[in-house]
Amino acid sequence: MMKLYSGVIGIVFTFAALPASAQVPAVLKNLPRVSAQIDRAAVAAALRPQPLCAVIPLLKTGHAPLLPLPAPIPADIRSSVFTVQATPESKYKGSAFAVNIDGRVWGVTARHVMDDINHTPYMTFPGENGDPVTLEAKPSKEGSVAGADLALFEIPPQALPYLRPLELEDELPAAHSVLSSSGFARGNFLSQPAREVLFASRHRILTKYVPPNAPMNGYCGAPLLQNGKVAGVHIGSLLADKHQSAEWFSGTLSQFNAKAHDLSIAVPAFWLRALARQASGAYSPQEGIPLVFNGLQIMRLQPTDTIGFIMQLRNGRVVKTLPRYPFMDFAHLETFFDVHPGDSFRLEIQSGSRIYPARRTYWYEWTAGENNITQTIRK
Repeated sequence: MMKLYSGVIGIVFTFAALPASAQVPAVLKNLPRVSAQIDRAAVAAALRPQPLCAVIPLLKTGHAPLLPLPAPIPADIRSSVFTVQATPESKYKGSAFAVNIDGRVWGVTARHVMDDINHTPYMTFPGENGDPVTLEAKPSKEGSVAGADLALFEIPPQALPYLRPLELEDELPAAHSVLSSSGFARGNFLSQPAREVLFASRHRILTKYVPPNAPMNGYCGAPLLQNGKVAGVHIGSLLADKHQSAEWFSGTLSQFNAKAHDLSIAVPAFWLRALARQASGAYSPQEGIPLVFNGLQIMRLQPTDTIGFIMQLRNGRVVKTLPRYPFMDFAHLETFFDVHPGDSFRLEIQSGSRIYPARRTYWYEWTAGENNITQTIRK
């Protein structure tokens, strides 16, 4: 265990080294308040012995002093990725790619890209002699923008001879591993050879461009590649999440020693397989990701589910409300709270999406130390 003190901003960090095999580090419970002045009271309080509050991931621990080596980009990646737009004449283009999931080839982009093109995807790809071909595709399954921000669509049969489908990588990438990505920035093909993984969970993968080289508009929907396989789908930068406070945002940048435009977010490939299995009728709700609080399974998150908030109450009063968190450890929700015996908790889940009319909001409520969970449907 190690302690790091800062007399400039009056903050103390207490953290433990992560094991080499760890893939998904725990997340900050309380982010520091950034101040340009010395907070003498905070310094004095920090110097007193304190219990371990949280494990701070990747705070200059284990970082190599040299830049990571670029990840290999498949030589024929250009035949796997293409653009999608609302009409054949549309100038706005998002990124997409072909992927083989359980023997069937799907087109994939980000769910919010599908929203932007009004769920009427036209795909443009190099055809015979490299000339661009534009064909209409058919939407199939979509996740939730704030959850599994993914959309599957059916590729026209006449396009398949010109596409090389990618394969899925089911394992999460390890922290500090280096991935690549290929997509389209403002309609122009662009490969990113070095994206260092800072954090990876079943909810989100956070990467850092090395060197800083964030792509322009249109890159959302591009595949994030690990050893040539799809480990995730690029859905935007850290700036895209508007549900977090300024304090959270500045603390996250400090935590990962990065500037805002250096960081990007991807949805892990696990959700792609889940959506494909939903489309084929083979999916079971038991395949969803468990949300666990101190060993108590609250529910299983589905591809069309969104976490609204998690609320902590003590003696009937709200102690803390956590909006959906980009780097959430689903197996240890207690990480985000100082839990006292008798505290009660409320988890809001929004289920369904715009394309599926049966949309519901659920509350799951439980008390710390007890095994009873109450589920209610909210109107």
